[in-house]
Amino acid sequence: MKKALLLLLCGSFLGGCVVYEDRHFIPGVNPVTKANVIAMTQTGYSDDAILDLVHKNGVQGRPTANDLVEMTQAGVSSPVMSSVLEAPVTLYRPATEHRTVYYRDYTADPGFLIGVGALTGYLIGRSCRY
Repeated sequence: MKKALLLLLCGSFLGGCVVYEDRHFIPGVNPVTKANVIAMTQTGYSDDAILDLVHKNGVQGRPTANDLVEMTQAGVSSPVMSSVLEAPVTLYRPATEHRTVYYRDYTADPGFLIGVGALTGYLIGRSCRY
């Protein structure tokens, strides 16, 4: 009987602890480079797709005059080049996952302690009767 009582008390105290985790995924930013624009144009991407990517991710750096000449020779359209010139310069940021672990100890709640005490008293009282 004493073993059952100890198992019950240990189980109730361990069962009162709750640990849960909250996860948030933060997408990364990969800015567009001159080489990306030229490769997408030569691969056959539409201007709208390239413009969306440039507006979404920004550019790695301001293009120089030589970069503009290279893009023109590669067949990049003027709306895409003007978009690259006007886009904000952004830095590379990898995707990350933010984790927060919450720990709640229900064994410290007065209601739980009163319940465990009452149950313990009841079980001890039953085992002590003649």
